[in-house]
Order: sequence, then structure tokens, then C-alpha cells
Amino acid sequence: SVWHPSLLRLFMETFEKFSAKIIEDIYQGTLSNTDSDKKITVGKPNKKRSLEIQKYLNDKRFWEKVWPNLQVISCWGDAAAEIEAQKLQMKFPQVYIQYKGLLATEGVMTIPLRKANGNVPAFQSHFFEFEEVNQKKIVSMGQLKQGEKYKIILTNFGGLYRYDIGDIVEVMGHWKG
Repeated sequence: SVWHPSLLRLFMETFEKFSAKIIEDIYQGTLSNTDSDKKITVGKPNKKRSLEIQKYLNDKRFWEKVWPNLQVISCWGDAAAEIEAQKLQMKFPQVYIQYKGLLATEGVMTIPLRKANGNVPAFQSHFFEFEEVNQKKIVSMGQLKQGEKYKIILTNFGGLYRYDIGDIVEVMGHWKG
């Protein structure tokens, strides 16, 4: 799980840039400073894994071979993160890219649910009300209409009462309801 998909891309680019040092560190159980020859011991040496990674270095399917059991990458995938998420999917075609739900410091609004083929309201986390964008009418979750846009009004257990989080969401469908 990463927040923005570019974080994983940056990790992968850093690995490519410093692969020799990283593989040596795995072999020795150390952590190197990229700017000097200083090392610290951080764990047990893993000679087997370092040799395995070394073997795949020039393979076009390097990451797939290094992480053969990787099934899901959870990251943002909407708005400004959409292009990076698509690039990530191209890099990992065998992996399900699970877009994170709508999250904010104030609370969790939606959670990803694979069975629903998208995000569903985190209705047990907080109390939600919704303001119809066009009519300025407040409705409950059970009154939401597919295709309509709403502002989320959040009441959480931390003390926020009827807080307009500022996001506008569109109801794409109803799952089990």
C-alpha cells in the first residue's frame, strides 16, 4: 500500500539507480549511505534473496519476478493520481490496482470494495448527510440517487458536527441496496 502511485515509481527508480548497493546490503544485512561508504547493520544477511534479485536485474519482467506473489497494490487512482496509477498498472499488468477510497484527516468517507467494483460509503465509521449540489437540499444516505452529485456533510466521533468536507461526489450506483 502506498498513498500516491508515484511513491512506488520513485522507489523503483531509486532501486534501479542504486541496485548494486541495495543488493549488496541485502547480501550483508546492512544499510548503506548512498553518499558515502558508511554502512550500518540492520538485520540478518540474506544471501539467497540478494542472488535471486541479482539474477533478474536485466529481465524485462524484473518486478514481477522479484515480487511473484504480489496480487494487490493499493493507492490513490483518481484526480491528480490517475495518470500515475495507469502507469503503475502498465508496469504491473498481473496485479490488481485498488484505488483507495475518499479519505481525509476528518474521516474516512469511502472504502474500496472489490465485490462492488468500486468504493462504497464507510457508513459505520461516521454519520453522513449529503447536500444535493443543484438543489441545496440535505438528504440521508438512503435517499442518494444514481447519477446525482452531492457534497458530503460529516459528523464524526471526534467532535466534528455537520462538517462540509468540501468534496463533491457522484453516485455511480448502489451496492446491495
